[in-house]
Amino acid sequence: MASPVNTWWQRNGLLVGLFGPPAVWVALRWWLDFQVQRGGIVLPPALSPAADPDSAMRWVMVGVAAAAALGALVWWLMRPSTAGVAARRSVGRGLLVLWVLVWAGGVVQAQRSHANRLGLQPAREVLVKVVAVQVQPASVRAVGGAKVYVDWPAGGGLHTVVLESPTEDLLRKPAALTLTLAAGRYSGVFVTGWRVDNAAAPTIPRSAP
Repeated sequence: MASPVNTWWQRNGLLVGLFGPPAVWVALRWWLDFQVQRGGIVLPPALSPAADPDSAMRWVMVGVAAAAALGALVWWLMRPSTAGVAARRSVGRGLLVLWVLVWAGGVVQAQRSHANRLGLQPAREVLVKVVAVQVQPASVRAVGGAKVYVDWPAGGGLHTVVLESPTEDLLRKPAALTLTLAAGRYSGVFVTGWRVDNAAAPTIPRSAP
């Protein structure tokens, strides 16, 4: 005789597998954001390499191919065929395991990204050439400010960073910009302060490690 736990899992296991991992990811992101707001911490923006159009297109093609393959598998599972029930269940379980692993990776990455910004290494100042400045309105997914494209030869070439509360001097696209850079605990480079020429500019507070 099956136990109540086994019976419940047989009835609800699929729903738990589908909606449980995304719920854990959302809850973790909310908790991390809550901790940041409660502690008054301002996470510094990342200085990221500018996207290569060819590389971005390759990733789009990979994503389309993966979505097509997944759609073909779902179609095979749903259509009437001579395939055995056991084979269908095995493929379905495999897809469910893959789904859970993807979201588990997202949970780990969210925690790692948060810790990466909280454990900044000692900062240094770097003078970079300003290539372009674009005003970026605030949105749900991005902070507002100025998206600055800078040429940083020592860091590998063209980079971008979004600076909040830009000054008029910055919006006029100065020739150069002095950035205060700090490496993350695990990877990446973050801007903890900046200035145009010798003019004072806002400094992004560093969070304690």
